[in-house]
Amino acid sequence: VGSEMCIRDRLMLELESHRNNAARIVKAYKKINNPTDWDKLKCKEAVGRVVVSECIMVWCKDFKFSSDEVTDIINKQKEE
Repeated sequence: VGSEMCIRDRLMLELESHRNNAARIVKAYKKINNPTDWDKLKCKEAVGRVVVSECIMVWCKDFKFSSDEVTDIINKQKEE
């Protein structure tokens, strides 16, 4: 079960990386004096990526289980 925690941590790092990359695009957009339609589209997409990344990160934090909880869940599924 310890490996699941490592996977969760790696997932969080990956999500944070994607969020930060998207946030950099938004920050760069704010510095453009006369943005083109393409710039606007890239910014809107980046804002969406920031929001989705943050939502998934919060979801991952909310569903953090201990080893005992995971074992109990697996045992209950086997009983059903």
